[in-house]
Amino acid sequence: PNAWQYRDYVIRALNSDVPYHQYVMEHIAGDLLPSPRINPQEKFNESVIGTGFWHLGEEVHSPVDIRADEADRFDNRLDVFSKTFLGLTVACARCHDHKFDAISTKDYYSLYGFLRSSSYRLVRFDSIDQNKNVMAEIEASRKANRGAILKALAETLKPGIQQLPELLLEAHDSRVTGKPSKNELVQFWVTYLEKAARNPDDPFHAWATLPVKPTASEMAEHFRKFAKKVDASTPKTDVVVDYANLQPGQWIPDDAAYGSGPVQPGKPRFGTEKLRPIIRFHDRAAGDLDPALRGMKLVPGTQSDHGALGVNVRSGRTLHTPGFTITSGKVHFLVKGTGRAYAAVDAHTVIAGPLHGALILNFVAPSGFQWVTQDLSAYLGHRAHLEFSPNDENDFSIAMVVQGDRPPAPSNALTLLSRNLAELKEPTFDGAAELQGRLLQEIIAAWEKDSFNGTTPENARLANWMLDNAGLLGVKDWETLAKTAEPFLEEQAKLAGQLRKESRLALALIDNTGVDEHVFIRGSHKALGESSPRRLLEALAGTKAIDGTGSGRLELAKQMIDPKVNPFISRVIVNRVWHHLFGRGIVGSTDNFGELGERPTHPELLDHLAARFAEEGWSIKKLIRELVLSRAYRMSSQPDEKADTVDPENLLLHRMRLRRLEGEAIRDAMLHVSGRLNDKMYGPSIPIYLTPFLEGRGRPASGPVDGDGRRSVYIAVRRNFLSPMLMAFDTPSPFSTVGRRTVSNVPAQALILMNDPFVHQMASLWGKKIDNSTGTSKERVVTMYRQAFTRSPSEKELNECVAFLEEQLKVRNSEASAWIDLAHVLFNVKQFIFVE
Repeated sequence: PNAWQYRDYVIRALNSDVPYHQYVMEHIAGDLLPSPRINPQEKFNESVIGTGFWHLGEEVHSPVDIRADEADRFDNRLDVFSKTFLGLTVACARCHDHKFDAISTKDYYSLYGFLRSSSYRLVRFDSIDQNKNVMAEIEASRKANRGAILKALAETLKPGIQQLPELLLEAHDSRVTGKPSKNELVQFWVTYLEKAARNPDDPFHAWATLPVKPTASEMAEHFRKFAKKVDASTPKTDVVVDYANLQPGQWIPDDAAYGSGPVQPGKPRFGTEKLRPIIRFHDRAAGDLDPALRGMKLVPGTQSDHGALGVNVRSGRTLHTPGFTITSGKVHFLVKGTGRAYAAVDAHTVIAGPLHGALILNFVAPSGFQWVTQDLSAYLGHRAHLEFSPNDENDFSIAMVVQGDRPPAPSNALTLLSRNLAELKEPTFDGAAELQGRLLQEIIAAWEKDSFNGTTPENARLANWMLDNAGLLGVKDWETLAKTAEPFLEEQAKLAGQLRKESRLALALIDNTGVDEHVFIRGSHKALGESSPRRLLEALAGTKAIDGTGSGRLELAKQMIDPKVNPFISRVIVNRVWHHLFGRGIVGSTDNFGELGERPTHPELLDHLAARFAEEGWSIKKLIRELVLSRAYRMSSQPDEKADTVDPENLLLHRMRLRRLEGEAIRDAMLHVSGRLNDKMYGPSIPIYLTPFLEGRGRPASGPVDGDGRRSVYIAVRRNFLSPMLMAFDTPSPFSTVGRRTVSNVPAQALILMNDPFVHQMASLWGKKIDNSTGTSKERVVTMYRQAFTRSPSEKELNECVAFLEEQLKVRNSEASAWIDLAHVLFNVKQFIFVE
């Protein structure tokens, strides 16, 4: 989905002459750069889009062997990566040490580990940086204003808390005697305690269920039964992540929606109303979806995920767990809200059909934190991580993920008040009432000191009880709290207005837990050898592993662009530019600088250009300018018999090479001369035109014959429905990187130029345009030659064209048809598809 965003990223990068070393960094670790490149016009993150190239290979849904499928996908990625940036065939070492180059299987699986330590995502590149910055400002504002608001809240509730013991005693007496109290507040408490007596989770349940007139020992025994501990038979579990005890590298949100880290017990969740600036206090550590980023949308036309993953929009609202090995088959997560868990096993992302349907689990836990179990028994021994996202706009939190036969037993439902009452050795009514009031007063005191964040979960629940039951405490005047909160709420609203809720999506990587891969013995994932720590090739960077809790891709990228570590990086790209300008690289095998690659024809020149390229700013445009202004580039392509005898293959470049245009350029040239070229840049791909002969599974809807006039780079590429015209002119099958295309001369090319419907349509447009123009026949023929060949026709050519027109006019009986036929003929002239 949205693969065209990567294509547009490449075009923008080349047009704006992004330094090549920056470009390489963005491809390897654009999601990890501390200062990503921001688009100057639209202010979106360019760097993160560069990582999308990792996902442009073949992916299949429902592979029987999901680990083997991962190995094949990663093999393709490493093949493209190593050929593109290193000019080396590292993929040869998947099964055995490279037979010719200094590349071992350990090198291959060291690079493999970087991919295993990273994950797929669709990134909200329009908004990700802006929203992170704005959320940081919102969090700073909350922290700066929290103390004053908590103090005002304490001032508001404090009088009611101070009279709590008296209210409890009077309410109990009223319940015992059955006589209504004249104090309306006491009557409220009587009603409340009757409900609390029926609710074991209520903080005043122990008090509400006291016998009518207990003795001290009976009261002590009553309270003691509320001191039971959690059952000691709690099953053993393996903790994947506990947001109350987070380790470095384990906080992995895909955007800003979960803030800068897990919420802690006692942290306030702020609202938008002056009379209720604090909605509640978080009662346990968790990854919590911030309400400020509710209502996120996608720009119309943006594609969501593949298959079952695309049922709801996950991007921007997903929290990833660290990676782990599935050891028990059952994974349990403590969650709150309505959402979805996706188990990304072996980096599998295309879920279509029932074979891997167990990887997706929808859950509903609206009333509080609940344990939910996902059965991954079919994937024992596989590497995975979980991705959590909400299914609606309500509260959504993830507190813990474990694996084991059963989830941990529920925490003791008895409240702090109940358990503290149980600790009274010789309780009295006055003492018990005073104890409950004192516990609430301690919370008030913590608010006054702004020391409540990070408190115990039970204290947080008591704080929420006070927020929800202020009426029981006789609170009626909220003026102080409202005045204190008003400036903060105005500032928060202003900042929230800067959040970008709507965004486009692009393929990208996200970092996960660093993991080293084992060598696959003879390439089989079922026969694992020794572990191979993540690093660049040993021949370049030595054996030292890359440190860090994450994937280490940023460190890899830094080594890749350092000419002292990797001398290939500048040579490979300089050679590619030379290849495109001169028709052959200084090293003819543009993707292979290894032992089996071709030797450079001018090694000193390549070294010189590569060194200058790096020293002078890595500018591709500057390099191109230098080369096209050289005498070598401006040489004629006319052959010289003596020079051809000495240098028959023209390896020493004694003349410019005669070059045939690439298929895409031939098509674009036809669009241009016909007047149909639509010079619009960027945007979604145009569906390919499907001839009646293009049949097959998954046949998409056909696009227009002329591709809406767009340049070939904007035509959609589907591996099983490729353009016959482009294929005839050696456009490579898009399965791996192809730095040097085959240049064939086969009958199919002549047949395409004679019969393809696109060629006919362009000839018709061009011919009609010329027919409608002014001037004599000769003048219009001259115009056609200048448009097609950037030169005027010779006298012989001119006369032949005029004669052809006259002959066709007799046959066709239409001037327009005659000009169309001439246009078609000129498309078939060799000069139209060759550069002299």
